[in-house]
Amino acid sequence: LPKCSPLPTPPPTPPSSCKEKGGWPGRKAAFDGHGGVVTVYGKKFTQLGGYYQIDWPIVKLKGSNLDGVWSLYGGAGNAYGKEACNAICQSLTGTSLRSGWVLPCGGARYPAAANKVAKNSIYTNRKLANGPFWKSYLATSKTKDPMNHCQCLGKLPKCSPLPTPPPTPPSSCKEKGGWPGRKADGYAGVVTVYG
Repeated sequence: LPKCSPLPTPPPTPPSSCKEKGGWPGRKAAFDGHGGVVTVYGKKFTQLGGYYQIDWPIVKLKGSNLDGVWSLYGGAGNAYGKEACNAICQSLTGTSLRSGWVLPCGGARYPAAANKVAKNSIYTNRKLANGPFWKSYLATSKTKDPMNHCQCLGKLPKCSPLPTPPPTPPSSCKEKGGWPGRKADGYAGVVTVYG
């Protein structure tokens, strides 16, 4: 009795360019991983006129002195906050921080959900173009003057949709009315035998 050929294994589906961690959406760095930033998570990503905004950004660092996932000290928009936000912009789109970017001083803290994504915050007190050097700061929930948002020039990188897998080729075994069948070689016009 001829055997049915098994269905071929479909190729693996490549991952989307958008990540998620703890329910927070993210974007993978498309450029050099400026400051070691390889992924940016945020409560919300929004495209605005000529720039995009990431609310409550959290970064994943790799190849830095503090590899891991971190929330950010914003410094009320001081030089530390600007350098951290600029690292996000450079990593995602190769663009710079939006001129006129400001953060509020004091008061707000990272949303509670951020603690599931990053336990602690970091800051930098030097130009990250000279090397990815970060310093540990406070627990995410206790970070004073956190980075409420980061604004970058240009267009927000889109997530590449997951590709549609190719259709699965039919098995060489047929079925009709619940009866299994086998392909025949076509001798005397018989192409399938059911039984």
